[in-house]
Amino acid sequence: MRSWGIIFVNTVDYDGGAAAIARSLFEHAKRSGIVARFAVGRKNSECPDVIPVPNVRERRRVTRLLLERMAKVEQHDPRGASKVVAGLAKMTEPGRLINRLLGVEDFHYPGTKHLLELIDTRPTLIHAHNLHGHFFDLRFLPRISQTVPTMITLHDQWLFTGHCAYSIDCRRWQEGCGKCPDLSRYPAVKRDATAKNWRRKRDIFQKSKLFIASPAQWLIADAELSILRNAIIESRVIPNGIDLSVFRPGDMWSARRALGLPEDSFIILHIGAKSLRFSYKDYSTLAKAFQHLRSQMMTSKLLLLVLGGIDKGNLEEQPGVIRPGHVADPLTMAMYYRASNIFVHSTLADTFPTTVLEAMACGTPVVASKVGGVPEQIQDGSTGFLVRPQDPAVLARTLAFLTENQDKARQVARRARSRVKRRYGRERMIRDYFDWYAEIMHNN
Repeated sequence: MRSWGIIFVNTVDYDGGAAAIARSLFEHAKRSGIVARFAVGRKNSECPDVIPVPNVRERRRVTRLLLERMAKVEQHDPRGASKVVAGLAKMTEPGRLINRLLGVEDFHYPGTKHLLELIDTRPTLIHAHNLHGHFFDLRFLPRISQTVPTMITLHDQWLFTGHCAYSIDCRRWQEGCGKCPDLSRYPAVKRDATAKNWRRKRDIFQKSKLFIASPAQWLIADAELSILRNAIIESRVIPNGIDLSVFRPGDMWSARRALGLPEDSFIILHIGAKSLRFSYKDYSTLAKAFQHLRSQMMTSKLLLLVLGGIDKGNLEEQPGVIRPGHVADPLTMAMYYRASNIFVHSTLADTFPTTVLEAMACGTPVVASKVGGVPEQIQDGSTGFLVRPQDPAVLARTLAFLTENQDKARQVARRARSRVKRRYGRERMIRDYFDWYAEIMHNN
């Protein structure tokens, strides 16, 4: 194992979701004495082995100088002048600007060609995660994957759609996209070039050789029906894992006192995205259900705790809603789960959300939208409750049932905790990936 050299790839190195999974694998590799690098679009940590893909140095000189200037400006004014500089940088490369206006996905990230150079000797494996964060040029995949065994963990559908991370009820990605029903879905495009985007990806995958992983069976099944099937050497489902030493049950009242939350309230917890661009989060359904439930119960002691961002529904202006903001620290996040009576995951689409696993591990009953891989995590009525998305009446009834039947909620929470301990520990996930790495390297 010590003779391995692995390059991990993701949009960012330090965040939730895909970044947390990629980082845990990277850190385990380092602890095991493996030569490892983490190539990212945006670096959030000080780790010297986390290396931004060198796109800036490969740009035209004017663009490079502007991007370097932008990096300095961002330190002082991340929301102001940096946007102006970024816009000017785009104007120095008119081809990219025209493609963006036409809805053509931007693959012009020339630093990708240096990916294999991040380790002094040729790496023995590339393991990529999210590639749609404006940093990676898919056109280099054939060369990379034919040189070094290359694995991609799918955290959404973007690789095989015309632009979106989740197609929801649209299956046009099986036929060639085009006539897109919703160009605003993340990552949004300005015009419908989805058929062209789909064909470009298809042509790339016809020349690529990939090992495809996903935390969810539904996503592997879709990938095997998609343009990715031309590239797949082998596919496996490896469920996400969480740190069970952090996410574990604890005393509700102690957690509330530590967080400054009222001890005599019934608290419903929801975690939103940090940005409005994630249009798959279904905050409005939860907001309607909560206000209906609150009016029914005729009490001010029912509270909705919203961590992270919200949508245009302005939940912060509604009575009974508390917004502490974004929480990055896992130990603090675990306290919020313990402090809550119910965790609600209301969304239009999701792959295999770690927040659901974290809440279950902390002994908090979960109510979640029946979408994506959530039914693979929750046994409805036994280890949690599944509801139709965009149905506030059903969600309100489920929440009302749990407020009135707290013994049932505690039973469900105990079974959920037991299920997570058996299936979804971080060590199990790491072991599954590294066992597969060993098989791949043995056969190559």
